[in-house]
Amino acid sequence: MARVEFDYPSSLQAFDVTQNNAEHTFITGHFSVFDVINIAREADVLRLLPVAFYKACTLPFDDIFDGVHRGDGPRACLSMEDQKNCIKGWRTLMTMQMKKTFGWLDPDHPVNGCQTPARCDILRKNIRLGRRTWDGKALEPWNKSWGQHLCCHCERQAKSGYDMGRGKVWENLPAVFGLPMWNEILER
Repeated sequence: MARVEFDYPSSLQAFDVTQNNAEHTFITGHFSVFDVINIAREADVLRLLPVAFYKACTLPFDDIFDGVHRGDGPRACLSMEDQKNCIKGWRTLMTMQMKKTFGWLDPDHPVNGCQTPARCDILRKNIRLGRRTWDGKALEPWNKSWGQHLCCHCERQAKSGYDMGRGKVWENLPAVFGLPMWNEILER
């Protein structure tokens, strides 16, 4: 169970560790995410579900609706309710990604103290345009290239805003998938 809890953690710090150590992930393959969701539901181990749903949201919709073939036999499938939670959650995560983690790209929120406003505005606009598709990965780690050419002040503000946004997304991750909040989940 400790290994599953490592791969599906209940803190943002532990989640970041799993993202940085993907090669050490014990459970692999698309089907395992569905299996974790199903087993966690069956055993009432809700603390595994927020990250499991988040990972399931990275799969193609066909897999979410139709399940995926296991190497050892039958398809791994989600219940209709969990399919719905996953799709609704994905849509919510896309909005959160745009407004929370990438809120620093909003042109209506200029950065006070910017050393090169025209240049930084153009760079933020280019990053925004470069992310034409919001994929719902609202917890992805900060990419240094996003702030690379911004002035020092804007880069600090951007990373700070991004990290705060990630924290807000994490805090609300259970609710995104129709689950109780973290404090209630962790009390079980």
